[in-house]
Amino acid sequence: MQKLIALILILPIFISAEDVEYPIELTCESGPWIHHISITASDNAWIKKVSGPKDSFLSLKDGEKHSFKNIVITESTIELKIGFGLGTKYIINRYSGGIQLANRDNGVRGRCFKGFKEYTEKKI
Repeated sequence: MQKLIALILILPIFISAEDVEYPIELTCESGPWIHHISITASDNAWIKKVSGPKDSFLSLKDGEKHSFKNIVITESTIELKIGFGLGTKYIINRYSGGIQLANRDNGVRGRCFKGFKEYTEKKI
């Protein structure tokens, strides 16, 4: 039984809670980065960097879309992962909109909002 559970945990995962309405379109602000995240089905999602430092641990270029390999949507969270092993993981709280980005070296927290927000006015 333990071997079966271990095997299930290492395979790519696409799980979705029953109350999810697709598509899910989010604008997430985390540290100096702004990303758009789109989830169009329980096994199809991408992220696009809208703004932020050129050199980042996420290695995303402005406007370039990256697909997520693992998508897990539960009653309270959305977990998305780029790459396998120690790839970057995004955890979004479905109630608060809080997001945490983590990879093997860093962790960044922020906030997500429904819809793709356009940024035209500078705050500073």
